[in-house]
Amino acid sequence: MSNKKKILVIQKVHDKGMELINNHPDFDVEVTDDVSIENLKTKIKDCDGASIRIAKLPGEVINEAKNLKIISRHGVGYDNIDLKTAKERDIKIAITANANAVTVAEHVMFVLLNIAKRRELYHTTVKEGNFKDRNKLPKTIEVWKKIS
Repeated sequence: MSNKKKILVIQKVHDKGMELINNHPDFDVEVTDDVSIENLKTKIKDCDGASIRIAKLPGEVINEAKNLKIISRHGVGYDNIDLKTAKERDIKIAITANANAVTVAEHVMFVLLNIAKRRELYHTTVKEGNFKDRNKLPKTIEVWKKIS
């Protein structure tokens, strides 16, 4: 009988992450990309932990896992996990809270600059070859304008 903890990875993660978990001496890891309810109910039965990405993990699946102690969400938020069932079963939920904070900030800046510079309007004008219309286009906001 092995003392290894059985971990179910629902939807494969990045190779570096898989390498890290696969090389852990205390884990026996299984990966499934089949996120159907019936498959998950079968695969999770004897698991001590589950790692999930964007698939749904409903209560009926969680209840099949008699040894489940933790569900790790590979990402932020946990709207795809039945929290009520997890709480009733005293199963811990872990998320990667700040994992994409920089990416979100970059996206916000990208969108703001696109709006400020009216990128789509200017892009469409150039793409359609309407170069003579450039002086008819509205002025954009000066992002780095010096105030005197």
